This record gives sequence, C-alpha cells and structure tokens, in this order.
Amino acid sequence: MNDLKNETISLVEYAFDLSLESISIASNMLNNISKCNLTECKRLKSINCGDNCGKYIMDFVLNDMPFLETIVIGNKSFTQCPDRFNKSERKFHVSKCPMLTTISMGSNSFTDCSDFYLNG
Repeated sequence: MNDLKNETISLVEYAFDLSLESISIASNMLNNISKCNLTECKRLKSINCGDNCGKYIMDFVLNDMPFLETIVIGNKSFTQCPDRFNKSERKFHVSKCPMLTTISMGSNSFTDCSDFYLNG
C-alpha cells in the first residue's frame, strides 16, 4: 500500500471550472488520498458524496464557501472503522459557510473522527 501522508487532491484540478455549483462524488471514490480541499470552489452550492468514500482522508475541510447550502455524505464514508467508534486524528471542519442549511451524514460515517468543527 502506498504511503498517503503527503498526497492531497484539490477537486479544482479535475473540475477546471471555478464556477461549478455542484459536486457529486460516486460511491467508493477518493480512497487513495489523505486530504481533500474544496475551498477554491467558492461557488459550490452542494456537495454530495456517495457510500464508502474517503477511507484515508484525514482532513476534510470546507472553509469560506459563501454559497454552500448542502453537504450530503453517504454511509461508511471518511472512516477506516465503519462498524465501531475508534478515535483517530481525522478532522471534519466546516466554517464560514453562511448559506449552509443541511448537513446529512449516512450511518457509520466519520466514526473515527476526533475533531468535528462547525462554525457559521
């Protein structure tokens, strides 16, 4: 298995269009990276992530996204221990998203997250 500690993905690299308003990530994706940064997509209104995604992502940060309204995370995503609670260094931070009205997480997602931060 590759060492993922220094591998980061910015979905902007794949979207190319900074005016993108919606991102949908299919199930079983983003399982070979350790960080996901969407903050450059300032016009995003919705993020929809399927099941079993982001197994090795330790930092999922959404910061300063003025139009973001909805975050939907599927089942067993952003965790290496989907069937039990186990503390790790995993972080989920959402801040400066004034339009955000919905955060929906499926069962057993972020079960090993030790740092959950939510601030307007």
